[in-house]
Amino acid sequence: VNLFREFRRLTTAMPDGVIVLNGQREIQWFNRNAVRLLGLRRKMDFGQRIDNLLRHPDFRRYLEAGDFAAPVVLRAPAAPDTY
Repeated sequence: VNLFREFRRLTTAMPDGVIVLNGQREIQWFNRNAVRLLGLRRKMDFGQRIDNLLRHPDFRRYLEAGDFAAPVVLRAPAAPDTY
């Protein structure tokens, strides 16, 4: 619990949207910036597969490749002037 609280505190300070997925690519948690940038909805999107909500071809290729050492950079669907 303490580790999760620290994780939440650290990701809240980040300008990036952070999403935690399980092994089936289902959303387990996301920060406020993910709400702002991606238009995620707290009560509706928990448990949803991220690839059902974020359908950008570059993101799909990123997920399928499974190499998460480098980020994928996309235009934010809910904030189109933001990357």
